[in-house]
Amino acid sequence: MRHLTRVPDLRSPSPTVLEDDLACRRGDYDLTPALAAAALAVDAGPKADDYISTGWCCLDLGHTGPHYVVVRDLYGAGVWIRWLGPLADLVVHPDCPHGGCPLFARHTWPCPD
Repeated sequence: MRHLTRVPDLRSPSPTVLEDDLACRRGDYDLTPALAAAALAVDAGPKADDYISTGWCCLDLGHTGPHYVVVRDLYGAGVWIRWLGPLADLVVHPDCPHGGCPLFARHTWPCPD
């Protein structure tokens, strides 16, 4: 399983944290039963996870645009939920080719350390 995010301490957020940063941290998306079923229906072979995982956006706090988190690891690709506000959809992306990067290929952000 991928390790995508550091786990922030939400008990005492900084007073300078922006609302969008909090959306990034708390996983402000609705993984509906229909989206979960669609993620599990992606045919990816025997190595693919047979379960759904949830988490926080894996991008740096303060980024612009949609948030992303992988909900199913396909080992070589991933089923990602992409959300912005209340709107969410699923996308399948191949893994980033840069060794150790937990993001998807052709992401426009720097690979995390």
